Amino acid sequence: MDAAEDSHLNYRGAKKYSRWLGRQLSVLYNLQDCRGTSDAESWEMNLEWENHIYAIFDLLHTDDLKDCAAAWDKLNADVFISFNGNQWKEYKAVFFNTLGLSEERGKMADGLVMSEGKWKIHYCGDTDIIMEEGIDTVSISSSGQGTIINCNGNYFTKVSDGIHVVVYDRYVGDIVDYAAFTGRNALNRIR
Repeated sequence: MDAAEDSHLNYRGAKKYSRWLGRQLSVLYNLQDCRGTSDAESWEMNLEWENHIYAIFDLLHTDDLKDCAAAWDKLNADVFISFNGNQWKEYKAVFFNTLGLSEERGKMADGLVMSEGKWKIHYCGDTDIIMEEGIDTVSISSSGQGTIINCNGNYFTKVSDGIHVVVYDRYVGDIVDYAAFTGRNALNRIR
C-alpha cells in the first residue's frame, strides 16, 4: 500500500522511494553524509517538520487506542478527553488501563488532559484545566450537562453520552485530530 492512486505514491511509498534514491545517488556520485553540519541545517529543519506531519498522518489513520497514545507521545500535543453519560465508567476504565492511570479514592474523574507528556486527571467539580499556546486557548471543564472541551471560548465538543478526544498540536499550532465515541458500539472501536 505505497500508492496514493495509479500515478502517485503516498507518504510511506515516498519515504521508501526517497531512501532508495538516496542510496543510488550516494553510490553513483560518491556523496558524503553532511547531517549535523551547517550545510544541512535547513534540510534538517524540514525533516523535523516532515516527520511531525507523518506522525499526525499516522494518528489520523489509527483507530486503536494504544496506537493513538503512542502517536500522541510523538507529537508536541495537548490531548483533552471527556467522559460523559451512562457508559462513561466503561470508557474510562479502558482509557485508564491503556494509559496506566488510576483515580484517587472517592473521586470521580470526568476527563483527562495530557500536556508536555504528562497526564492530569480532571475530576467532577474541579476548576478548569486550561492550555494556552499563542493566541489559542483549549480547556476542559465540568457542567451540569457533562464535561465540555472548549477551544478559543467556544464549545468545541460536548458529548452527553460517550467520550470525546481533542488533540491540539503545539508544533503545528492547531487542532489536528478529534473523535467522538458514542453508543454501545463505541467500546469495541477503542479497545
